[in-house]
Amino acid sequence: ERAAGRDKPQWLAFSRRVGDWLLKIQNPDGSFYREWKFDGRPASQSKTSTLHPVRLLVDLSCATGEMKYRVAALHAAGFALKENASG
Repeated sequence: ERAAGRDKPQWLAFSRRVGDWLLKIQNPDGSFYREWKFDGRPASQSKTSTLHPVRLLVDLSCATGEMKYRVAALHAAGFALKENASG
């Protein structure tokens, strides 16, 4: 939208809230659990979907200039690379 000249600050605000939630739930090894319950507990401890949030985190870093999203994306990508290389 921004590239097309349309500013949607509410979209960025929503995306930032999702990104901040992802930062809170990211595991110390860089992974993300596959699914979550509404009460905030993991519904599955499978880490097979760790790469799914990476694109959002990278885009948020670009859109906001905040490195915390880039660092989280790199940490998740590093986890996935390590897991796939060992398996």
